[in-house]
Amino acid sequence: MLITKKTIYLITLIIILLTLLLCVRISYEKIIIKNINIDNYLNYKNTVLINIDECYSELKVKGKILTIKVRGWAIKQGEDILTYNCHVLLIDKQTGKIYKIPTELQRRPDVTQHYKTDAKNYDNSGFFAKGVLIVRKNMHNKKYQIAIQYFNNDNRIIKSTNQLLQIP
Repeated sequence: MLITKKTIYLITLIIILLTLLLCVRISYEKIIIKNINIDNYLNYKNTVLINIDECYSELKVKGKILTIKVRGWAIKQGEDILTYNCHVLLIDKQTGKIYKIPTELQRRPDVTQHYKTDAKNYDNSGFFAKGVLIVRKNMHNKKYQIAIQYFNNDNRIIKSTNQLLQIP
């Protein structure tokens, strides 16, 4: 069987296109805000300390796409953060629908320094959430409660921040 240059170019092109499609899919998964159910999670009021440093939202594409960014930190006081698993949630105050924003770890040695009397390492307490939400007609002028899904160190805690985000 004789392989021509044309066949090699065609196979190379197909591999490149498939790689690009995979990259787009992975990139999309990192920014899309997903609807979730939290019925089986515990809501502790006093065990997790949360601070929101920044909360930003912007409507784009004729009011159809909402970009959301939330930055801050969360700790369970008295517990080193050994494994990170923390997400920002938006809870629709009217329907109870919950959206999970993709969230990344932000190193926060300043939190460890601030709570130095605890003698615990809170350096992995920071988070940066960024995502996009496709806004439907019934979502405009709604208020969303910002909450934290705190699963660090295998905890199963969801706590409200008492801060609201309103979609214009």
